[in-house]
Amino acid sequence: MIERARVSLQEVKYLALDEADRMLDMGFEHQIRKIVERMEMPPLGARQTMLFSATFPTDIQ
Repeated sequence: MIERARVSLQEVKYLALDEADRMLDMGFEHQIRKIVERMEMPPLGARQTMLFSATFPTDIQ
Protein backbone atom coordinates (compact mmCIF):
# COMPACT_ATOMS: atom_id res chain seq x y z
CA MET A 1 0.00 0.00 0.00
CA ILE A 2 2.82 2.39 0.80
CA GLU A 3 4.83 1.56 -2.32
CA ARG A 4 1.73 1.96 -4.49
CA ALA A 5 1.14 5.45 -3.06
CA ARG A 6 -2.18 4.43 -1.52
CA VAL A 7 -1.00 5.59 1.91
CA SER A 8 1.03 8.72 2.60
CA LEU A 9 3.55 8.85 5.44
CA GLN A 10 4.30 12.58 5.14
CA GLU A 11 2.38 13.56 8.27
CA VAL A 12 3.58 10.77 10.59
CA LYS A 13 4.64 12.17 13.95
CA TYR A 14 4.94 8.90 15.90
CA LEU A 15 6.08 5.54 14.53
CA ALA A 16 5.52 2.69 17.00
CA LEU A 17 6.69 -0.84 16.22
CA ASP A 18 5.45 -3.50 18.64
CA GLU A 19 7.35 -6.78 18.92
CA ALA A 20 10.20 -5.12 17.04
CA ASP A 21 12.66 -7.84 18.07
CA ARG A 22 10.50 -10.49 16.38
CA MET A 23 10.29 -8.41 13.21
CA LEU A 24 14.08 -8.15 13.15
CA ASP A 25 14.48 -11.87 13.91
CA MET A 26 12.12 -12.69 11.03
CA GLY A 27 14.24 -10.69 8.59
CA PHE A 28 12.17 -7.54 8.26
CA GLU A 29 15.05 -5.14 8.95
CA HIS A 30 15.37 -4.20 5.26
CA GLN A 31 11.66 -3.38 4.99
CA ILE A 32 11.65 -1.39 8.23
CA ARG A 33 14.71 0.61 7.16
CA LYS A 34 13.17 1.24 3.73
CA ILE A 35 10.02 2.69 5.29
CA VAL A 36 11.90 4.82 7.83
CA GLU A 37 14.75 6.04 5.60
CA ARG A 38 13.52 6.11 2.01
CA MET A 39 9.77 6.51 1.88
CA GLU A 40 8.19 9.92 2.39
CA MET A 41 8.48 9.57 6.17
CA PRO A 42 9.36 12.85 7.96
CA PRO A 43 13.00 13.17 9.11
CA LEU A 44 14.10 12.17 12.61
CA GLY A 45 13.66 15.64 14.08
CA ALA A 46 10.04 15.74 12.92
CA ARG A 47 8.95 12.32 14.20
CA GLN A 48 9.50 9.99 17.12
CA THR A 49 10.26 6.31 16.50
CA MET A 50 9.51 3.83 19.29
CA LEU A 51 10.35 0.12 19.37
CA PHE A 52 8.48 -2.08 21.83
CA SER A 53 9.05 -5.65 22.91
CA ALA A 54 8.77 -7.74 26.05
CA THR A 55 12.41 -8.74 25.58
CA PHE A 56 15.23 -7.24 23.52
CA PRO A 57 18.38 -9.30 23.01
CA THR A 58 21.58 -7.49 24.02
CA ASP A 59 22.78 -7.16 20.40
CA ILE A 60 19.56 -5.34 19.42
CA GLN A 61 19.61 -3.03 22.46
